[in-house]
Amino acid sequence: MINTLKNIAGSLALGVAAIAPLGVTTVLVSGGMVSGVSAATVAETSLALDQLVLRNGKIIEGQLIRETATEVEFNVIVAGISAPATFKKSMVIEIIRGDTDPADLIDDETVEDDNPLLNGGNREIEVDALADIDAPKVYVINLKGVFGRAISPTPVREAVQAARKEEPDFLIVHLDNTWTFRGSDAPDELQGSFDQFTIADKIEPIFTKEIDLEWDKKPHVVFWVGNAMGGAAFLPFLADEVFFEPDGRVGGIGSLEQMFEGVGDEVVRQKQRSLRLARAQGLAIASGYDYRLINALAQRSYVLSFDPNTGEMFERMPERPGELLLTDDGEDDRIDTMDQLVRGTGNDVLTLKADNALKLGFSSGTAADLDELLELLGILRNHELVEGRSDQILESWSRNVETALRSIPRLRREFEQVQARGNTLRDQRRAISQRISILEEIQGVARRYGESFDPNANGMGFIANIETEIEELRIQLLLLRD
Repeated sequence: MINTLKNIAGSLALGVAAIAPLGVTTVLVSGGMVSGVSAATVAETSLALDQLVLRNGKIIEGQLIRETATEVEFNVIVAGISAPATFKKSMVIEIIRGDTDPADLIDDETVEDDNPLLNGGNREIEVDALADIDAPKVYVINLKGVFGRAISPTPVREAVQAARKEEPDFLIVHLDNTWTFRGSDAPDELQGSFDQFTIADKIEPIFTKEIDLEWDKKPHVVFWVGNAMGGAAFLPFLADEVFFEPDGRVGGIGSLEQMFEGVGDEVVRQKQRSLRLARAQGLAIASGYDYRLINALAQRSYVLSFDPNTGEMFERMPERPGELLLTDDGEDDRIDTMDQLVRGTGNDVLTLKADNALKLGFSSGTAADLDELLELLGILRNHELVEGRSDQILESWSRNVETALRSIPRLRREFEQVQARGNTLRDQRRAISQRISILEEIQGVARRYGESFDPNANGMGFIANIETEIEELRIQLLLLRD
């Protein structure tokens, strides 16, 4: 027996087929699912039930039992049949109270003794009773490598499109981007990558709009965070649900207030920063996350406190007993010391880790491996792990980008070394045609993989003007007539 039906909306509720043998009826709950009884029914009630509105859009009806800072205990009711369930607070957008009377919901005398929902007077779900339900499909995409290079819009879109063909119930995105500084792992406090939001902003519709519009069956999108540092920090805010590895972290974007320094006047700079912050906040809000987490991740001057007893956050320093300081304003004696920076304990900006992400309701749990994650989702014993081409697509893109980054400087050197073999017009035209051909080859590579290039990197600056170079050479070619 288990004491609660874990994550009805996040596991069995999503895409689990409506077949249960041995005469056990499977009853839909506003898109979710619980196991009912074979013959017994319970009297209906005309009273309005409480409702849980979940982040994935599902509505669960029943009776609220207890609410804490991290969980909601709820008596799920279908056609008068009740089963207790525990939901992570991060899964719940809203609790709508009805006018239910607990005494009117269940009539024990009308339920058969062999009802799998009963055990010593407590209604519970028997694990074996669920074992034969069609297994939900699980598809895993591994996003690894440098954000903006190996993890960029085109390969991510192609990886998700490959997943679509398998029609998974759970789309698990394991995000573990490379975060280094001068060849070594970078500390939490390296804060300089808010400008990579432009890349995340292009990835956003892949997991939101495109899945909604193009998939016949929308999966439960789960982000499992190892490293989500720099621009990758924005991606978990696109998920239906977030889990962390034990050493997982989200951060590295606390540079918003330093963007555009020395460019234009202060009014223009503030406007540009505000526009970017508002867009980033919008990603969080659209998925049901607290926008104040974005503020704390992105701004050194932002102050945020947290009450672990109530789950409330406050945009101020702690004032009441038990409140915790998440970020201060980084001014005067509150600026992080070198020792704090080295130890990763600074609080000028927020870095979400497994422990504080769970307390803040951003994370639904911590998993060291895939089995632990599936257990937290409630489907370890009953799932089908589907293999597709997504990882192959991402790995191929990463290899091709590395090849392109080596080939473009080589092709540029070849371009500069092209010389006419003689002094005739034919020799000159041949040399110009050869230069055009090389530039067009570079242009083709750049069009395919250019989103993963740093335009400011050595040897890449000329790509922005390559079309102009080609046109100038074509004009020269036209002028060289007999």
